[in-house]
Amino acid sequence: MRAEGKLKPDPLTGEPIFQASNGNWYDLSKADMAHNTDAVSWWNKTGRKFGAKSPEVRKWMLDSRNYTMDHYSLNRSAGARLGETYKPPLK
Repeated sequence: MRAEGKLKPDPLTGEPIFQASNGNWYDLSKADMAHNTDAVSWWNKTGRKFGAKSPEVRKWMLDSRNYTMDHYSLNRSAGARLGETYKPPLK
């Protein structure tokens, strides 16, 4: 995120701040780790084919490239707006 310019020190305090999906800057304490591709969408389309604790699903969940920081309220409301629920695993 630093390389993308979305994480930087606050010019007044020096504490880290991040840029949320709405373009505003927030204190790091307001951050959620948000998936770049919604986890429920990925699971329903791809992950469920492998099973809940499969190496493929764990690899996706542990890959830091699948995450970004977003303001907690933006992240949680975006998830609620999806209208999707997790489907059961196929394995």
